[in-house]
Amino acid sequence: MFPRKWESSIIRALLGLAVREDLNIHTMTTNLTRTQALVVVALIGITTSGTFLRLWALDRESAYSDEVASLQHLSAPDLGEFLRRVRVSDPPMTPGYFIVEYAWARLTGNSLYALRLLSVALGVASIPLVFLLGQGAYGALGGLTAAGLFAVSLPQVYYAQEMRPYALVLCLALVASLSMLRAVRGGRAWWAVNIAANVALMWTHLFTVLFLLAQGAFLVFVSLRRRRSRVFLWWTAAHAPSALLLLAWVESIDRANLEVAAAWRNEIVHSYLQPLGDFLLFSGAGVPLFRDVPAIGSLNAGSIMWRFFALVFALHIALGVWRWKMRAGGSDSETEGSSRETRCFLWTWLVVPPAALFLLSALLYACHSSRYVLYSSLPFFVLAGGTVTLVPRRALQGLLIAALLFMQGLAHHAYPRPWRPDIASAAAFLAEQDVSPATPVVVHIMADVPSMRFNGPPRMEELALTGENAIEGVPAHFDIAESGETRWLVLFQHQLGDAVIARTERAIGERGWSIEKNSFGYASPIHVYRLRRDRATPAAGD
Repeated sequence: MFPRKWESSIIRALLGLAVREDLNIHTMTTNLTRTQALVVVALIGITTSGTFLRLWALDRESAYSDEVASLQHLSAPDLGEFLRRVRVSDPPMTPGYFIVEYAWARLTGNSLYALRLLSVALGVASIPLVFLLGQGAYGALGGLTAAGLFAVSLPQVYYAQEMRPYALVLCLALVASLSMLRAVRGGRAWWAVNIAANVALMWTHLFTVLFLLAQGAFLVFVSLRRRRSRVFLWWTAAHAPSALLLLAWVESIDRANLEVAAAWRNEIVHSYLQPLGDFLLFSGAGVPLFRDVPAIGSLNAGSIMWRFFALVFALHIALGVWRWKMRAGGSDSETEGSSRETRCFLWTWLVVPPAALFLLSALLYACHSSRYVLYSSLPFFVLAGGTVTLVPRRALQGLLIAALLFMQGLAHHAYPRPWRPDIASAAAFLAEQDVSPATPVVVHIMADVPSMRFNGPPRMEELALTGENAIEGVPAHFDIAESGETRWLVLFQHQLGDAVIARTERAIGERGWSIEKNSFGYASPIHVYRLRRDRATPAAGD
């Protein structure tokens, strides 16, 4: 760069400066090292806190019906038979997670606690990956804030305990994102990591193809900005073989089983006609499952938090525009350019998959569920961390961090554990009763029959559990009975709501049954009804 005769002069001058200013250089190096050490210590503390929350009361969580779809088949003699059985009970799901689950069960045993540890480990591993993503976009403070919010977020803790693909999907999505961002900056070897992670994603959950759509949209932006289209073309071609195989796999799904497995979908889709609130709820403030939980008086956690996080988003945009205007006319450094690309990718990742799923569900096939695009919650945490870094004063930054963490803590306070329906306690109670094997026990819905058997003691196998998917059809099971006869009914609160349950109880009472109700669990209780035929009251139609 410099003429050779200048080089020695420059080197001598720099050495002389270093000798004269060695104390300052040492101080600068020490400060830098201390800063790095503080970041590492903070990240370790955040990861430890996230681990504690994911392990806390883990043994109190029953296996829910979605989880039982694969758990009930873990006794299969080999992996191939296990996957064949799972595909019958859970036809829409791709096999990636179940392969890992089967191998994990062989290593750790079939206890629910040990099986949940697989998702816990993946959830904990995602915390430092969120930090790296946030650091690349907004520096160390943004990364630590993002990791902290992710570590304590109630939905993220919930799904990090779920014996389903979601924790694996989140971890793979982070690997795919980080590797792609490194690759577009010139690290060609990272393309192999990105493609491998994307292929694993496609075979872990079907709707991760929408995340590939977001990546593709970002690569189009990068190609246009840098005037290089080849990257996008060969990246697309590299995924084509796996995509074609996945399409063939989808075409081979048993449509009859698919319709049974997706029987819930029409109920879900209509609740998503308020997309902003639901979008922000699952993005980090909560998920619909936690929406109606009392927090302070008549207020509920979900309604408070989605409005607060909407304000955080608005603040982020306003501060971003203000900073952009302050820099107008100035040239960006290479680092600033890379950070801006990362931020562009985050917004694409945040918006494209949920919007695509909503349109797919509204126009083609009713299948909208926020957990299907749970991976789009990850940029939410990073952008929230970015909002903190955009705030001009440290005191205000600390105040915003405290408010964000308070909101996450409010959700934990409002929704005590166990979070999942306490099927184990309900099943144990039922098994202890004097229930004849010939007495029908009606369970709403049919998919919860295997859950009751799986979570209950061995005697549950002897009971005549009858599934009923339509709540309107439940009272008809009690039309014909002898006076003095006893029947049993099991209803899950979160599937129905107070009004529907009250209407069902009233319809059964009108048929001449007296009701004894036993409830298990706090947030999503299960109601076990002992129904006795009242001798003095005739049933409807008698």
